[in-house]
Parts: sequence; structure tokens; C-alpha cells
Amino acid sequence: MNIYDSVLLATSIVITVYQCTEEGMIFEFLHKYKSKWYLKPLIGCPTCMGWWYGIAVALVNGFTLQAILCGFLTLALCEVYSCLLSISYKE
Repeated sequence: MNIYDSVLLATSIVITVYQCTEEGMIFEFLHKYKSKWYLKPLIGCPTCMGWWYGIAVALVNGFTLQAILCGFLTLALCEVYSCLLSISYKE
């Protein structure tokens, strides 16, 4: 698995986890914890999640120095997702 596959995998995991914890979704009970500062990198903020999930996926796949690049690229894709999400919620 190359770095681009890792970035896409990490970004899809971030989006899935974030969306599944929204109101009305299967893990809605976690929604009340999204405002806790220590849970933002796990479930609360796609941008915060992108960095940590990107590095984790890259390290699981055996990358070492490329894990940092994977983290940055995942962070960038999750930031684009966050921007698109905020645009779609505006009325």
C-alpha cells in the first residue's frame, strides 16, 4: 500500500467516524462528548482527527518518515471536507 492509499484510507475513516457520531446516527451517544477538549482528536473535529488518524494508518502500514507526510496530506483532505461541510450547512 503506497502513501496515497494510506491517505485515502485515513480520510475515509475520519469522515466515517465523524459522521457516525452526529445526531441521529448509530453512535449518537458519543455526540455529547464531542465538546470535550481531550476527545477532539478522536471524534470531535475532522481537522484534528486527520493528523492523528493519518499518522496511525501510515505507521500500521509500515511507513516511518512518510507517516508525517501522510499525516499532513490527511489533515489537508480533512480540512477540505470540513470546509465543504460548513458550506453545505449554511442556509
